Amino acid sequence: MAQPQPASAGDFSMSNGPSPPPQANLDPDRTYARDQPPNLREAFTSFYPNGLPNFYKMLQTPGPEGVVQTYVEDYLPVGFYNNPPVDARAVFSTSNGSNPFRFMEHLLPQRRVHLWSSDEVQSACNSLRKLYWEVIKDMPHPYCWDSLWDYFDAQDIYNYGALNLWNVVSQLFLENQSIALDVYNAFSIEVGQWVDRWLYDDENRDKLIKSNETGLSINGVIGWEAMKGLPDDAIHLIASALEHRRSLLLSPEKLRPGAMKPNHFKEFYEKGHLENWLGV
Repeated sequence: MAQPQPASAGDFSMSNGPSPPPQANLDPDRTYARDQPPNLREAFTSFYPNGLPNFYKMLQTPGPEGVVQTYVEDYLPVGFYNNPPVDARAVFSTSNGSNPFRFMEHLLPQRRVHLWSSDEVQSACNSLRKLYWEVIKDMPHPYCWDSLWDYFDAQDIYNYGALNLWNVVSQLFLENQSIALDVYNAFSIEVGQWVDRWLYDDENRDKLIKSNETGLSINGVIGWEAMKGLPDDAIHLIASALEHRRSLLLSPEKLRPGAMKPNHFKEFYEKGHLENWLGV
């Protein structure tokens, strides 16, 4: 049975073009940074740039930065976890069917769960999109809790929190809406992924690192043989992708887990550089 549709706390709003900055208190059913004490507004904006829906059952115990980060997870009955649909695909949890679907046996009807911030949601989205681009780019609109079964098994939904995973799939879908506005957007992302696959080879990474930054030559780095069959429109995108990834490789401290904020889709979309959005 379909469950009621939750609201997303994602930070990207669907539009017919680049979105304007979110306006505080646009939605009376959300809590925004301006509703917080002055000393917490900056942190709250960073965590929840589009505000928090008022129906989120947030505990008022603050996190390390003073912002509430814990909610009571009881949106779904125990039966939801115990009785997944027989045709549940759980693409992400099962690695596209390579691993078994995991069920839940012992669970609590109510528990405290860490609410993922905007950065945490975006980080999960980026990781999933890198792994499952072909699945995600054509994903249907997530319309209710049962939509989660297309992507996650019972253990992941329970352990990560249904609300967190709902925000992830909602963010992925909203990103898709903007990507679909122009065929060039998807093309740029796929070119970036092509460059990332090329960089999986250590020899290729070394070649890029040692190339002359002021005279970065695609032919000298990749070679025309490797690019045979690529459309002409890809050349300048490849150059941009190489330059961006070279700058990251020359600053290894930026590549450490947790060293940087995730690349937010909205930023790269508005700049017109989606080839670098999911870069190394």
